[in-house]
Amino acid sequence: GMHVFGLLISILTERLQMFLDRMRRGRSRVLCSRHVVILGWSDKIPMIVEELAEANVSEGGGMIAILVDGDKMKTEAELQAALDDSQSTYRERGLRGTKWVVRSGNPMLMKDLNLVSVSLAKSIIV
Repeated sequence: GMHVFGLLISILTERLQMFLDRMRRGRSRVLCSRHVVILGWSDKIPMIVEELAEANVSEGGGMIAILVDGDKMKTEAELQAALDDSQSTYRERGLRGTKWVVRSGNPMLMKDLNLVSVSLAKSIIV
């Protein structure tokens, strides 16, 4: 009995660790629709995120999913730093209900495009 319980706990722990690792690497799927997908990364993306947030105010905010062909955590840190240091006229207002998420993948592969639910997006920015 105790061995079976121990085995079950170890299996659950391993599965949870795998799930958390996928989340950290940006390989989990974004579950939303009517969102904006941005494919790729450049220094213009923070400004685009601010502009989209301002445009979404009348709807109470929105969702932006960014698919980058690189490191998710580095991109998140870069985007957050750029938003924090922004000189935009929108800076004091914040993103006003708009949320953003970064996923890591190749925008040329359908399985990676599915990570950002591209087929359900209201618009795609390349």
